[in-house]
Amino acid sequence: MAVPTDPAGMTTRKRRHIDVCLDDRVTYCGVTTGLERYRLPYNALTQTSLAHVDLSTNFHQYLKMFDEILAYKFDNFIGGHLTDTGTRKDVEITKEYTNDVYQTVKRIHNGLNERAFDAEIAKTIGPDNEFLIFKALLDRVTRDSVAELEPRWINRLAGVDVWLPSHVRAALIYVRWDDKE
Repeated sequence: MAVPTDPAGMTTRKRRHIDVCLDDRVTYCGVTTGLERYRLPYNALTQTSLAHVDLSTNFHQYLKMFDEILAYKFDNFIGGHLTDTGTRKDVEITKEYTNDVYQTVKRIHNGLNERAFDAEIAKTIGPDNEFLIFKALLDRVTRDSVAELEPRWINRLAGVDVWLPSHVRAALIYVRWDDKE
């Protein structure tokens, strides 16, 4: 059975749970956690589905987001990845990684002589399919960026072996079409 949702997509059940936590006095009986005397303020962001966030057009905001997060005083960060909570240091490392991906992709993309590359690749695949030639160019920047970045990050950040190519591709789309710096 589908759980009813409000227009923003948050389930009614989750909204009620948050309302209870914020507005009602919750009681308990029997076994306790020992933490009942502490009141923890609820300062989390609202539930957001990041599946529809297009980093290719919001990448510059994504880069700025780290400074906004780090402006807060916090020890733990719950970013929604798998079952792990993060620390301030994790956010700093992810910021460093994201900036490294961006700067590396930008340098490799902007340093590639596109006319020479197109002429060379056309010898192999032919000059008629401009889309295939362009895809080969994007693949080259992606491949070269991943080859340079992976050794720097493979032992520092979990998931680099799985997600680095897609991170590079998001940065490449931004660098190619939207980067104003």
